[in-house]
Amino acid sequence: MFYKIYEEKLAVYDDNKERLLSTMSFMPQLENERLLETDIVTADELNEHPNKVLVDDIQIEIEVPEYETITEEYEEVVSETDIMGEPIINIEIKTREVTVQTGSHTEIITVKGLVLNPDFEAEQAQKEAERIQELYMTRSDFFDGTIQAWGVGQDELLVLIQTLLATLPIEDVKKLMAINNFRNALNFYRKHDLFKMLVNIPIQLTETIQVIITDEHLDKFFDEVDKGNKATAWQYLPQPVQIPLPEEAVEVEE
Repeated sequence: MFYKIYEEKLAVYDDNKERLLSTMSFMPQLENERLLETDIVTADELNEHPNKVLVDDIQIEIEVPEYETITEEYEEVVSETDIMGEPIINIEIKTREVTVQTGSHTEIITVKGLVLNPDFEAEQAQKEAERIQELYMTRSDFFDGTIQAWGVGQDELLVLIQTLLATLPIEDVKKLMAINNFRNALNFYRKHDLFKMLVNIPIQLTETIQVIITDEHLDKFFDEVDKGNKATAWQYLPQPVQIPLPEEAVEVEE
């Protein structure tokens, strides 16, 4: 079935876009109406998520009757009596104007109706991104994760971050603020600048091991902790990988 809104009432249509009889009692003006193809909203789409459907101007096709005013003759009986009191019946021919339907034509009109929201997916993605950025976790939860994932705790990670930030083209004041937050913040927020500085850059854990953190890693890590999955959230952090060694020079025999 298909649905649309007309004058703030719900109209129901079958698969052929013909209005069902059950709606005629309160919407007789739609008896002969047909939805255009672009106006279809299915029941599943309507129920799946309210933000996926919105009210907007839509077009419908209606049959408009055509009328014409014509002059027609008709007979009128006039009764009289003669001087003797006898009835006299006279028939007079008169004319009158009447309106008759001569045909019909199709018109496309615009009404308020239900249509799919073309920006639904983008709006949902934006809301989800905003939700993730507001997530936070305790210092203990954060460092429990880095210890389980990389074997690196608070003190070791501080040294690694200081070393890395020294090599990045970022204002010194922003670096100092990021380090200050790392050292003193009660909780770590996903949206903090420090996490923006660390993404997609190799962080060297040892002489031979490094990790590269992406936004997706951090999003999932914070989200899992927020959902209460603290024991397994560390698994969404990147795994350490071997640092690529420079190719050894190949001696060419003379």
